Amino acid sequence: DVSPITGNIFPICNPDDKTAHCCSNGGYCGTGDQFCSCDGCIDFKKDPSYRFKPKR
Repeated sequence: DVSPITGNIFPICNPDDKTAHCCSNGGYCGTGDQFCSCDGCIDFKKDPSYRFKPKR
């Protein structure tokens, strides 16, 4: 699960940024396996329209 940064706002990383196009499962933008390939990580370069679903 990706945690919201504050309230119900989830991070959306810039798909065009070469150094921060993925979101880690901790809610941080970056590159590399810990940001792009882990469980719950999102690569916005591969799916720029992805939006996190609200937690219940």
